[in-house]
Amino acid sequence: MFIPLHSTEAADLTAPAIAIIEIDGTVSDEQLEQFYAGDGPVGPVLVVNGVLSGGFNKDAQDAMSGNAELAADFYTIQPFMNGREEGLKVTGGGPIMAILGLILALILGAYGYFRKKREEKLIAEAEAFYAEVENAEFQQDAQATPDPDSETDPSDGPR
Repeated sequence: MFIPLHSTEAADLTAPAIAIIEIDGTVSDEQLEQFYAGDGPVGPVLVVNGVLSGGFNKDAQDAMSGNAELAADFYTIQPFMNGREEGLKVTGGGPIMAILGLILALILGAYGYFRKKREEKLIAEAEAFYAEVENAEFQQDAQATPDPDSETDPSDGPR
């Protein structure tokens, strides 16, 4: 069901509707009375709490063709039929989302911890390897360098 809404400054119903209330299913008079706030120049003044969306709405334009003219940039309102508090209340999912978030945080924390431990191990292994290579190079250099206190010259060969 679509109900056109006109501006409170509208002089008559020939002015384009600035918004449309879109209600799924049937609605009782009591449900519509919750929106009533008073009388205006062209009809009742309504206060509607709901989800507001703009842009092209083909269903609304088709429903209003021949009944009411729509503004070029009209809005569609899907009202909270059980009141604003009920419409904005988080339904389900709250505790479940908290538990899922906690599980995800624990998984990411464990991943980071074990990754850090693995990197520390790899760094320690690399440092040990480079220390061993440096030690081996130092020993090779020490064997190739003649001792200045020695009387023999290694280039002379054996005697």
